[in-house]
Amino acid sequence: MGNVLADCFGARSREASHPLHSRNEDESAQRWLQTGVASVQSIHWDRAVPQLLKHGERVRVLYARYGGVKTFPSSLLEHLRSLERLDLSENELVTVPAALLYALPRLWSLNLARNAIGDLHTTEHRANLSVQAQHEPDPVSGVKPTSPLQWLSLSDNRLPCVPDACRNIVFPCLRYLNLAGNHISSLPKWLSKSFPALEVLILSRNELQTLNIESLRGLQNLRQLCLDHNRLESLPVDLFIELGALQRLELEGNRGHLAEAPTAALSEMVGFTDFDQRRRQVQNKRLSATAS
Repeated sequence: MGNVLADCFGARSREASHPLHSRNEDESAQRWLQTGVASVQSIHWDRAVPQLLKHGERVRVLYARYGGVKTFPSSLLEHLRSLERLDLSENELVTVPAALLYALPRLWSLNLARNAIGDLHTTEHRANLSVQAQHEPDPVSGVKPTSPLQWLSLSDNRLPCVPDACRNIVFPCLRYLNLAGNHISSLPKWLSKSFPALEVLILSRNELQTLNIESLRGLQNLRQLCLDHNRLESLPVDLFIELGALQRLELEGNRGHLAEAPTAALSEMVGFTDFDQRRRQVQNKRLSATAS
């Protein structure tokens, strides 16, 4: 995989005026077009954008981790219609266009972890974005755009809440959502309506003080819920009833009764016995797989 993810825009692109740079860039761009995989290093992002505007329709995977990326131009969306995976983790992004979550029809994996994102913007460059305009919520009919994403990470950013822009998007295929390491203090009531298919929800290392069961009601497929290292002192008594598929619950690093005697706190809740049985079955399967 390392060879495939070689720098597709030239190892010496910092010397923009040097003829060797142009030759290397052309050769790398050719490899990118052949493989459909573009890897962008930090010194290449500014130069990569024009290349993506020109040839982006051929790109299936865009890898820009540690890329020093500060902005993701909305104008790129119209040129990345074949993109399936996008990794923008470990950069300097403070916001990204909300349309990134739904305007690319083949995008199933989006990694925005370890940036400085505080929100998703919805208005910048709107006049120039036909793709975004086609998918934005219709204020008259109330029809919401549909996201093709199956995997989304916004962990270790600066989100004060679950991005409000997600309320106006439906994620029917999203199985994995990682919001760990932010500043989220509560969950919105619309969470399960926007993310009905979630199987894994990671909320570790946030600032949750209470857990509203209305936010989770409807997540019938949720198997893993990570709430560790928050400020929770208790859980809704009907949590296990509402989350009938739950197999794993992470709670360490919280407060009060949850911190002092988590097992005792859980065992008093309705539906704990069934949850514990599912949890043990999963553990036994893992042990059996390890032993074999």
